[in-house]
Amino acid sequence: MIPVLWGDEDAFAHVNNLTYLRWCESARVDYLMRIAMWNNPPNAGEGPILASMRCDYKIPLTFPDTVEVGTRVASIGNSSVRMEHLVVSRKLAVVAAIVVASQIQAGNPTVGTSWEFTVISACVIGGVSLMGGRGRIWGTFVGVMFLEIILNGMTLLNIDEYWQYVARAVLILGAVLIYQSQEMRQRD
Repeated sequence: MIPVLWGDEDAFAHVNNLTYLRWCESARVDYLMRIAMWNNPPNAGEGPILASMRCDYKIPLTFPDTVEVGTRVASIGNSSVRMEHLVVSRKLAVVAAIVVASQIQAGNPTVGTSWEFTVISACVIGGVSLMGGRGRIWGTFVGVMFLEIILNGMTLLNIDEYWQYVARAVLILGAVLIYQSQEMRQRD
């Protein structure tokens, strides 16, 4: 919740347009920090670059009020992300503005690090053998879905990233033990 300040108003006694954009910027940075896509403070030469921003004002906001800013990723391109923000007035109980922000990821050499562990984890959980690379597409798909559901649930529960890695390791160990027991039964 963000309080509308008296100083946020312009000469026409409604919230200045730039204030909406500032609220959305704060919400966007908070969102990117929560999903570990933003270092605080960002390293020099790294981070998302805002390419465009559009705001559809639905109703003027005035002091006093409190707003909530909702943020979501609307689409992901090869090198860009489009995010949408809703600014909701608590006093009026309506959507006050819809903001669409497009940004490009530029200069971040760490994007994608540790993804290989997630990919290998999903394949092993899906039944691909670490000793010979045998597996099925359907099993890999099920492994990806299962792992992502577990990891998304852990993220929503605010479980530290360290414990998410531990959970992946336990899942891999469990998948390998199941695979080994199946191999032993087939030999007997």
